[in-house]
Amino acid sequence: MRCVLIDEIRRGNRLKRGGSWTVIPLQPDLVADPRVLGRTLELEDALKDLAELSEDIAQVVELRFFTGFDDEEISSALDMSAARVKTAWRMARAWLRVRLDDSAA
Repeated sequence: MRCVLIDEIRRGNRLKRGGSWTVIPLQPDLVADPRVLGRTLELEDALKDLAELSEDIAQVVELRFFTGFDDEEISSALDMSAARVKTAWRMARAWLRVRLDDSAA
């Protein structure tokens, strides 16, 4: 789902730069405010950098953001303890907050 959303956002950004394609969103509710779409691309870049630091933590973020899994579901999907999932989520939130605040400045 993450890749589908990112591709859809990138497709929309190409159109803004003079492309002649017609945008057909996968679902009408995927169309969002352009500011939100821009932040989603920033999140995508940040997640790639986070994955280089810790693949486990990046996977926790992906499952929470893009699938809506809760801690128990993430724990089961990644074969990770619930405590480790909670710790990873806290670390990821702090790292992303700093990273995304820096990119907004």
